[in-house]
Formats: sequence, C-alpha cells, structure tokens
Amino acid sequence: DEPTTTAEMPRTIKADPALSGRLVKAANTVQFNGRRPVAAVPEAIVVLGMATVRQLALGFSLVSDYRSGKCDGFDYDGFWSRSLVTALALQGIITRVRVAVPEECFLLGLLSRIGCLALATVYPEEYGQLLTTHGARSVSELAYSEKVAFATDHNELTAALLDDWGLPAVLVEPALHHEEPARGKFVEGSRGFVLAHALHLATYLADLCLAPKPARAALLPNLFLLGTRIALDAEKVAAIADEAICNWEHWARLLEVSEPPVHSLADLASEPEVEAV
Repeated sequence: DEPTTTAEMPRTIKADPALSGRLVKAANTVQFNGRRPVAAVPEAIVVLGMATVRQLALGFSLVSDYRSGKCDGFDYDGFWSRSLVTALALQGIITRVRVAVPEECFLLGLLSRIGCLALATVYPEEYGQLLTTHGARSVSELAYSEKVAFATDHNELTAALLDDWGLPAVLVEPALHHEEPARGKFVEGSRGFVLAHALHLATYLADLCLAPKPARAALLPNLFLLGTRIALDAEKVAAIADEAICNWEHWARLLEVSEPPVHSLADLASEPEVEAV
C-alpha cells in the first residue's frame, strides 16, 4: 500500500525472518566507504529506501515462490542462480558507471529474464518442448522461437512485467534490448545505452560463470571487450567479476539456490586439466 509508513513497514517485514535477513544483506551489499554494517530492518529500510524495499520484497518472494514448477524443460534452480550473479554483477557495474540507483539495478538484474519464467509458468508443456528443441542455441534464436510459438518473447514479457511492477521506465527499455543492445537504437553514451550494455555485460558474466569448464577460458576475453563499451577497463571488469562471484556464494545460501561453480575470476581464466593417457 502506498500510504504505508516507515514505522509500519519494519513490523511487517520482521514477521518474515527470511525476508528480514535478505533485506539486511541487500543493504550491506550496497554499503561502502567504511560505513558501519546494517544490523536491523529499520536501518536497512533507511539505506535502501521504501520504494526499493517494496521492489526487492517482490523479487525475493518470486525466488521463494518459483523454485520449482510444471515445466520439465526449465531449470528453475539454475535460472535463479544465474539471475542472482547477473544482479550482483550489474550492481557492481552501476556503482562504477553511476547512471542509476545500484539497489534498483540489483533488482533489474535479478528479474532481467523473468519473461522466461513467465512462459514456463503459463505454458509449461509447450515451453518445455520449445526449450528442448532449442538446445544450446543463442538467446536471439530462443526469442525468435518464442515469438513464433506464443506471439511474444521473454524480453517483451520481462519489460511488461517490470513496468507493471513499478520499475522506473529508464530501466525497462534497457531490459527489453539488453540481449542485443544495438537493436535498442540508444544514443551512444546516453543513460539507456550504458544501462543496456551494462546489463549485457552482467548477463555475459553470468553465462561465462555457468558455462562448461572447458569453454570458459576461450569466452573470457570477450568479457573485457564488452566492458570497453561502457568505459570499463580490464582491471575494473576483473574487480566487478570477483566481487560478484564472492557475493554470489553468500547470496546463494541466503536465497537457497545452488552455489556458484566458480570462486574467482582466476577460476574462469584457468585452462581445463588434461587427463593423463
């Protein structure tokens, strides 16, 4: 409810211990410059702001409520684990390029492919078959197949849901085009341009982390190339990646999703071991 006061909100949140812990963790994730850690829900609300707390509560409830479902071809746990590292990476990027509120961008990253979950929920059998047929092909091909089958795709559904849930319009348009930022026709250097490319970089890092081990080292150079699109040098991209992977482990336990298969950027750079013959 819009008229909710800052006194009422902590009482409501404290009734849910899991949500309380997640919001305190979210507040501490964005704390920097030596500020003392947040230890209580009221402090977390002050740090995050009431609007962001509402949005994060929505995001966390989706993670809790959709851990499984009827779509056999959809990896629910993998979906949320991937979404989590995307959220953490995007938040880290935005703290450096400063074109939006980092806490809102955490939520944007967490829900950046929520349209896939929506399709799996509404059309579990049909979408499961589509995913099986699609296999490991690109996300642009997946979007095309979705459009043919359902007259919409996961990006359009994501944008519609984010808009309906009250995320700022400046975040919704980049979410719609982040998989192929060039198609968004953003003016280079504009806020939309930076956000779309930042989310593209964050999702690439997530895909890289979850790629089969033999493929990671070959995919890594493109991570740094994507960073140059928004004026992030290799050192900054490496720092963002390490921070996101480190926080991913803590957040995975808190949200009860699968823990990361890597623990640092160095894990991604290492060549796979060759078995002795």
